[in-house]
Amino acid sequence: MMLNIGFEIDADELVTGRTCVIAQSGAGKSYAIGVILEELLKKNIAFCIVDPEGEYKSLKEKFSILWIGGEEADVKLEETNISDLALKSVKENIPIVFDLSETLDENVKVKELFESLYQTSSKLKIPYLLLIEEVDKYAPQSSKNMVSGLLEIAKRGRKRGLGLLIASQRPAFVNKNLLSQCGSQFIGKLTIRNDIDAVRFFFEDRKNLLKLPDLDRGRFFAMGDVTKNKTLLVKIKKRVTRHVGYTPKIGERSSPKIEEVKKNVGRAGVELKDEGALKVRLSKEELVKIVEKKRKRRFKLFGKKVEEMGVIKLVYEPLVRVGLRLIKRSLTGKRKFEDVVLVLDGLTGCFVHGDDRVCGVKNLLGLTSIQIRVMLEFGKSKKDLSVNDLVDKTELNENVIRDVLKQLRSRRLVTVTGKKGRANHYSPLNKFKVPKIKSLKQGFESETKKMKGEKVLPKIKEEDVRELIKGFTPDSEVMSYQVVYKPFYTVSLNGKKKRVVKVDASKN
Repeated sequence: MMLNIGFEIDADELVTGRTCVIAQSGAGKSYAIGVILEELLKKNIAFCIVDPEGEYKSLKEKFSILWIGGEEADVKLEETNISDLALKSVKENIPIVFDLSETLDENVKVKELFESLYQTSSKLKIPYLLLIEEVDKYAPQSSKNMVSGLLEIAKRGRKRGLGLLIASQRPAFVNKNLLSQCGSQFIGKLTIRNDIDAVRFFFEDRKNLLKLPDLDRGRFFAMGDVTKNKTLLVKIKKRVTRHVGYTPKIGERSSPKIEEVKKNVGRAGVELKDEGALKVRLSKEELVKIVEKKRKRRFKLFGKKVEEMGVIKLVYEPLVRVGLRLIKRSLTGKRKFEDVVLVLDGLTGCFVHGDDRVCGVKNLLGLTSIQIRVMLEFGKSKKDLSVNDLVDKTELNENVIRDVLKQLRSRRLVTVTGKKGRANHYSPLNKFKVPKIKSLKQGFESETKKMKGEKVLPKIKEEDVRELIKGFTPDSEVMSYQVVYKPFYTVSLNGKKKRVVKVDASKN
């Protein structure tokens, strides 16, 4: 199987062996699996991929494959006899995408699939590959919480022709007994220390292990049985079908007809990024009353007012509404989702919470998510921090922390405060409070698309906001990003000195 020019792996070993594909979010793990699946389909080799996020249905664009899943799938999962499905897939060589993205009882369905495939393979002994994305969901560290049948496949499936490929972006969360069964490995970029430690035993050369935080997207160390025990640093080739699991970026999307998109947008799809505005609710009469109270008198408590009301303007200032899905894990390893809406001031980057502004983190805009994670630890701490302190708090690799500190010092955000023992200690040049994402829940909907006043364009960039959110919550996902304009009246007051009063026009 060719995964790139000059990089070929043993297909028999892949299909009947035990393989892991590991890389952190955004490093190309799902893309690499997509390439592997395409190569299997080109060779007419059947498989079943357990797909928790619905990322692999796009294989149908070029290949004949059965999609089991929700309402739009070839066959609805709820109506599927999984035992019969396993038998037909193995016996009749039918590749399957087992899409769980719309299923509530996914562990029940997965358990039935694992047990059915094991029983079928025990009878037929036909080479067949089971692939499992986000395997830490079904095989957390505690063996008690592992989905029944999975460890049995890992230990005894090979003699029955049943191969296994598991994938995860957090190897530290994966059951160690399962991970140790993998004789072949594709390991990409990892920056969290616990994750690097979890794959340490795969690497004979420690120098290669230390390179993991610096790997480019799509580059993997390929090792073990599929490479005949050689360690190769490889770049995965391009897919021929669309990659559904990519992280959206500016410039990667076309502009389809909005009405058509509205018809087809899914339950968990990204919302449209159309701009809108809040309605003007404050009348001119109410505005005058408010400004009247703000005009200065000759004396504080009485006397003639010495400021004259001048020009009144209606100005629309940008707010950024970010729809965020927080991913949390229970003690059993099961993932839970919480949807949160954050609002940022489009001019300053401050978090908006009612009438309040939380501005401590606005200076973090423009940093990478890893730089932001380090800065947030400084914000939370009441004392200076060493490299080891930051490694413990962020779980990032020591070399990554040292590089980040150099970058932050060059940007005059962090300084060395002195040594304690042999270790340098660092602190931020400007102290700031770190808001909790949960405490900033706030939602609003745009109410109109007509603006009758002056429109002020945002100064903050979408890519910077995404990095900020990722720095706060590495496991979260940005579901929507929308600019909504909020109306304000600006009123000039002319006295000894000219000043401008700003009044929220979206409130009565």
